[in-house]
Amino acid sequence: MLVKMQMTMIMALTMLAGIALADAEIFSEEIGENLVLDLSCVAGEHIKIVKAKYWAPHSWFCSDQHDAFSKTSDHCNHLESCSINTAPNGFYGDPCFGAWKKLAVSYTCQTCDEGKLLVKGPGCIDPCEGGNYIDQENGCTLCEEGTYSPGGSASSCSSCPSGKEVAMGYIGTSESDCSLRAEIGENQVLNLSCDDGEYLEIENAKYFAPHFSLCTPLENAFPKTRDHCRFKGSCELDTSPDRFYVDPCWGQWKQLLVWYKCQACDAGERLVEGVGCQEVPAVIDVVPQVLPQVLPEVIEVVLPYRRDNRCGPKFPLADGSPGQCNPDHPKGATCCNSKSGRCTSRITKQCRKQGRK
Repeated sequence: MLVKMQMTMIMALTMLAGIALADAEIFSEEIGENLVLDLSCVAGEHIKIVKAKYWAPHSWFCSDQHDAFSKTSDHCNHLESCSINTAPNGFYGDPCFGAWKKLAVSYTCQTCDEGKLLVKGPGCIDPCEGGNYIDQENGCTLCEEGTYSPGGSASSCSSCPSGKEVAMGYIGTSESDCSLRAEIGENQVLNLSCDDGEYLEIENAKYFAPHFSLCTPLENAFPKTRDHCRFKGSCELDTSPDRFYVDPCWGQWKQLLVWYKCQACDAGERLVEGVGCQEVPAVIDVVPQVLPQVLPEVIEVVLPYRRDNRCGPKFPLADGSPGQCNPDHPKGATCCNSKSGRCTSRITKQCRKQGRK
């Protein structure tokens, strides 16, 4: 029963959307390849793409560009005007190499509901939602990009300290939302660094062709930059095309913008480079228990033979007695030669007299 009710609601909403679209005037435009198609609405209205097709009309073997509608919608929706270049391998790619292509676009011009503002990107929004507004009592007005609202009934937006701004795509509500900004052109290396004990936190990043509006900025520039610099005291970003960042627009000059902060670990934590802040293990002072120690009695054993294998009265022991030969010598040197004063393994008359064999 619940599933049936949900399906009924979806169908009703779809019908209402269809009625609203039917009431709006639909504009259709067609243009061949290697040209620029301009779409526009009157002031206060914004574009809503209904259909888009990029194909080779005279070739039976070529498929239509599968993402033409999504690309056109992302590029033009919520804007008062937009331009599309139909050159092959440009904005749409090339669904059929060598064949002549054509673009057909249908769109409507829509207005925001009462009380909402048109903002590039998100479209119609309620300026009182999200916090980035001023003069709440007499109506909500969005703050300009890069500034922030102090909230409450403030009559003006606040600017960030010198060298800082609210990161692109963020809503600022206090000075803590202000970030450092760095920018550099292509074929260079951008060095980001923080003071000792601090680490980089990337707020946003944009890699794009600033002088070519038809070139879509690199989609993964932010997560790629964030992952590369995460929890590091410094990092380098190479802006050479197809080096660190994939080239979003071949042949056009690119630029990199990065918004970042320098953060420090909380008290009781330490920074592990590239890993993050980790809790410092507590140091427990342990007082070792002093136990009485009984030292064993040291008994000095005086051996009757010397380590240098010398013997006889000429080579006495520590107590002054003549040195003897070690009976367990590995080479059998158990007989003392009185003349040389060395232990030997040769059996002599003297050894026999001493009982050596």
